[in-house]
Amino acid sequence: MWLLQPDESGLDASPQFDPIWGYRAQGLPGFLELVHRNRRLGFEIAAVRDDGGPVVCEVLTNVLHGLSELALGRPSLTAALVARLYEERAGLFLPVATPAPAERIPVTWSALAPLALPDLPEAIGRRLVEEHLLSPRFWTAVAPPSVATDEESFSLNEHTLGLRRYWRGPTWVNSAWLIWLGLVRLGYGEQAQTLAGAIQRAVLQSGLREFYNPHDGRGMGAREFAWSALALELAEPDEAARESHLASRRA
Repeated sequence: MWLLQPDESGLDASPQFDPIWGYRAQGLPGFLELVHRNRRLGFEIAAVRDDGGPVVCEVLTNVLHGLSELALGRPSLTAALVARLYEERAGLFLPVATPAPAERIPVTWSALAPLALPDLPEAIGRRLVEEHLLSPRFWTAVAPPSVATDEESFSLNEHTLGLRRYWRGPTWVNSAWLIWLGLVRLGYGEQAQTLAGAIQRAVLQSGLREFYNPHDGRGMGAREFAWSALALELAEPDEAARESHLASRRA
């Protein structure tokens, strides 16, 4: 599944899109220009690609698409996702853009999102956990931050023209939940409990906030934000979590 503008992913202003869309990235002045260009082209991927792009095959988008297909009883997309987006040398999943950006794409939590796939090859999952998730760049007090902490683009207070740019550093509970699914499935029980405990403490401290400071759990963004209620499953896990909640559906 390909994207023709960054907000289609739900990740809005994630730094992974900066080298791809440049001044047209979400939250920057050129974004409206991007939307108008795509509207002129009928929001058609092929038309945008033929016009010079960019179009992007993004990781999280395809993880969620793959989970949806599995939930509907359709064939798994995981093998295709691994073939297209897994970078063996880095041991991470990274987006692919056409045309290829001139600059390196920053590493964000999306690179770890395939941990949620119940049929992700175990060796790849363990490498994601042991080499990346459990490293200081992602294993913060409230993990995982939405951007690796050693990236220059990591920020907890980035604004442009007075507006906050989302997914540039803070921790989101829905992200933590997807990563937690992988920890549970792969048998990292202690680490799963550590992640869950940190999320629970953040919610108890600040309530259901849109996202949280990855270092101290302070609530940030909107209040009474519904998806942070996923902290309840982290507190009382359903056994179905070991198969990303899909095993019972398939049965």
